[in-house]
Amino acid sequence: MNGHTLRITLRWLHIVCAVIMGAALYSPLKNSDGFMALVLYLIVPIVAVTGIAMWKQGKVMKWLNRQNSSAQRTT
Repeated sequence: MNGHTLRITLRWLHIVCAVIMGAALYSPLKNSDGFMALVLYLIVPIVAVTGIAMWKQGKVMKWLNRQNSSAQRTT
């Protein structure tokens, strides 16, 4: 996966999860315990990880390339 494709994928995942978080805060869904648990334990960490990955994309790409090259050497 090249850097441009990774960034677009991360950006859209980040946006979709942020919209779900907004729905959790500003809609009647905030009264649903199941929905709030989903948001707190799944959506918030996804938003955090995608934000950090977009912020540190250079290091993420180096890590992915290193993982791919080591996997190719073992096969």
